[in-house]
Amino acid sequence: MKKPNCAVPCWTRRIVSVLVIVPFFGLAPTAQTADRRLSGAAAALVQSFDLSNLGGVIVAGQQNPDFTAEETDERRVNLPLGPSGTVGLENLSGNVSITAGNGPDVEIHIVKRSRGRTGADAAQGLADVEVEVDQRGERATIETHYPSGDESPYSVSVSFEIAAPSGTHFTVETIAGNVTAEGLAGALSLSTVAGNVTIRDARRVDRAHTVAGSVRLTNVVADGTLEAESVSGNITATEVTADRLLLHTVTGNLVARDVTAASAEMGTMTGSVEFTGAVAAGGRYELQSQSGTVTFTASGGAGFELRANTFSGSIRPASNLGLEQPSEPRTALRGTVGDGSATVELTTFSGDVIISR
Repeated sequence: MKKPNCAVPCWTRRIVSVLVIVPFFGLAPTAQTADRRLSGAAAALVQSFDLSNLGGVIVAGQQNPDFTAEETDERRVNLPLGPSGTVGLENLSGNVSITAGNGPDVEIHIVKRSRGRTGADAAQGLADVEVEVDQRGERATIETHYPSGDESPYSVSVSFEIAAPSGTHFTVETIAGNVTAEGLAGALSLSTVAGNVTIRDARRVDRAHTVAGSVRLTNVVADGTLEAESVSGNITATEVTADRLLLHTVTGNLVARDVTAASAEMGTMTGSVEFTGAVAAGGRYELQSQSGTVTFTASGGAGFELRANTFSGSIRPASNLGLEQPSEPRTALRGTVGDGSATVELTTFSGDVIISR
C-alpha cells in the first residue's frame, strides 16, 4: 500500500499500542511468565500492520459530528484473472465482502462514501480519494489512496463487494472495517485492525487477523497451519480441519468445536478457552488462559498424556477418562488416558480446568 505524503499523528499509532500494553499491567509474575508467548503474539500482530498508512483523513473525519453532508460514488470493475487468479486488496476504511460468483471474472463493486460539512466538501472527498486497480496476467492489486494532510474537510470510506471464481486467492489488509469471505477454495489471508473477520465454507484458509474485533471461522479447511488472532475480541472456530490450529487473543474467549487437527495451540489472557474435537495420535494440544475456564473435550480413538494446572481454581476430570477422581479440589493433575499417544497441556492461572471425552 502506498504511503500518504503526510506524517501520521502519533496518537493514531498509540490507539493500537494501548490495546496490547494495557492487558499486561498488574499481572502476577507467575502469570506473566506463563503467558509470555501470548504477549509476543499480540505484539507481532500489531506490528504486522503498516500503521503509517492510517492518515488523519479517516480518523478525524469519522469522529467529526459536523460532517452531515454525504456524497456517494459507485464503480464496477471486471478482472479476467481465470479460475485461480490472485487478488491483493489494501484499504484504509470500509468493509470488504468476498463471495464465490457464477461468472468467469472477478467482479468488483466499489462504493466510495464521503462526508463533509457541506456538499462541496463531500464531493471534494470523492475526487481526492482514489482506488487504483492494476492487473498483470492472472494477478491484480487494488489499493486505496488518500491525499496528504492531517486536517481535511471530509471523511471518506471505501467498501468493496467482490464476486470471484471459487479458486481465486485473496490477500486483504484494511485498517477500519469488517472483512468477510464465503464459498471460496483459493488461499485466504484476511486482516483488519478495527473490525471483524468472518470466513465461511472455505477450503484453504491461511490467516485471519484483527486487533480490535472478533474472528469467526465456520466450515473451513487449511492445507497446513490455520492461524487466527485478535488482541481484543473473541475467536470462534467451528467445523475446522487443519494440520495445525493456532488461536490467540488477549482479551476474549476462544472456542473451537468439531475440530480435526493434528495439533492445536489456543491462548488468551482474559477469557475462557474451549476445545472439542478429535485427538490425533502423536498430536499436541495446548490450551491456556490467564483468567478463565479451560475446557477440553476429546473425541476419536486416540488417547493422551494429560498435564493440567491451575493456580486459583479446580481440575475436574470426567469419570470415563480412567483418571483418579480427587476427593477434594486439586490444582494439578497428571495422568494417561487410553493409549497416551497424544499430549494435552491445559493451564489457567485463575479458573477451572475441565476434561472430558
